[in-house]
Amino acid sequence: VRIKGKLSVNIGSGDDDMIGFVFGYQAPNSTLGLNHCEMILFDWKAKEQTDLGYFADEGFSLLQLDTLLDLSSQASSWPIFYPKPNMPPGSKLLGTNYDTLNGWDFGVDYDFILTYLTDRIVIEINGDTIFDVPGCYKKGRFGFYNMSQPGAKYSDFSYELVYDFDFASACQGEGVKFTSLDSACPESINNLNIENWTWNFGDGQQSGMINPIHAYQNPGNYLITLTVEDSNGCIQALNKNIDIFALPQFNLGPDTAICEGSAVNLETDHVGPSYSWSTSCSGATCEVQAAGVYTLEITDDNSCSSVDSVEITVIPLPKFDFVKQGTLCKGLELSVVGEHYESLQWSTMDTASSIEIFDPGLFYVEAYNKGCSFQKEIDILSDCDYYIPNSFTPNGDGLNDAFGPVLSQASNFSFQVYDRWGNIVFESQDLSIQWTGYSGSDYYPQGIYVWELEYTNPVSKKIIHDFGKVTLVP
Repeated sequence: VRIKGKLSVNIGSGDDDMIGFVFGYQAPNSTLGLNHCEMILFDWKAKEQTDLGYFADEGFSLLQLDTLLDLSSQASSWPIFYPKPNMPPGSKLLGTNYDTLNGWDFGVDYDFILTYLTDRIVIEINGDTIFDVPGCYKKGRFGFYNMSQPGAKYSDFSYELVYDFDFASACQGEGVKFTSLDSACPESINNLNIENWTWNFGDGQQSGMINPIHAYQNPGNYLITLTVEDSNGCIQALNKNIDIFALPQFNLGPDTAICEGSAVNLETDHVGPSYSWSTSCSGATCEVQAAGVYTLEITDDNSCSSVDSVEITVIPLPKFDFVKQGTLCKGLELSVVGEHYESLQWSTMDTASSIEIFDPGLFYVEAYNKGCSFQKEIDILSDCDYYIPNSFTPNGDGLNDAFGPVLSQASNFSFQVYDRWGNIVFESQDLSIQWTGYSGSDYYPQGIYVWELEYTNPVSKKIIHDFGKVTLVP
């Protein structure tokens, strides 16, 4: 509270003893006795004085009392008002402001202001601060007193609630702590003369707590109103504005799948003084290759932070090997065996998992897995001492009209062709003579025939003995 008024002593009345007031007065504690006194005493002495062995200075003193008060005699009461040399038990001198020029005078109106808070006492006389004493104080009654001053006059009183509240500008969605009372004085908070607190946060939300916490969901400037009501029904309101800052707005983009071995750049165009990635990256961009969830926290100049994350999935590349079965001489089956692929394509444009080849050369396969691809090649070398086709067309067109092995040199050469019943339809010991498919009067019928070849390689001395099939197509 803040209590204002005037103090004066009429000329020609009283003496130079004290005038002043008491505050924070508590009702007597019946357990301790009806003379128990708990209050704060503001004393103002006109002139210094010594009496009965007690001494009082000219000027001001502020004494906190929690003691039995015996006013039946000067000897028992003067230690309260003349604190030197001994103050009464249970008393505490909060402050003094003694000086030969600080005493009051007769016939002068003095304006006083008492500001009594839970954590501070401020007393002013004619605009000058006499005491400013921090501490923890209880609520209590206020009253005037004097010693031997029948002409003391107290007038022009006013009473108002004094309170304030603190806060800090905050970020959108962040809890703002509004502090109207210092929690360092819990006993004082529990002994307030203010009974009702009504906070209006300016966003349609209210609270009846003493020190509430409130989060604003949208940025902007909000008018905060704290309305209080004391035990006497006095109501006062205090307004302040608060800035709520917007959070940094950014997006790392949608979850992304990349091919094994490749990388993706995660980036934001938001400019901020602080970038904190979940990896070792720094700055507005981060290149990543591994699968995982990547998080970026951006803090702006208002110390507001936002977080976004993106999940990177790595698609494994196709993995496969080539498998060869057979020889080029009879037709080599070349297959692909592996994993992590949905489709493939050979350099021959085939899309099956295997192809049959008869000629040497470089072959490759490209395999695909969810948009990712991997290419692998194989060089097929000739593994034959000879070459022999698997079909021929003896129709006289000059193309593929005869059938027989093709080799550069041979000794002990022998070549036979059999029909399906095992009858020899052609035989030759001459490398240059091939089967024409003619029987002497007509061509042999269309079909599959079996051939047998035997010869000796004159260089390696290797004996070649082989069988196969050939299709006659007229």
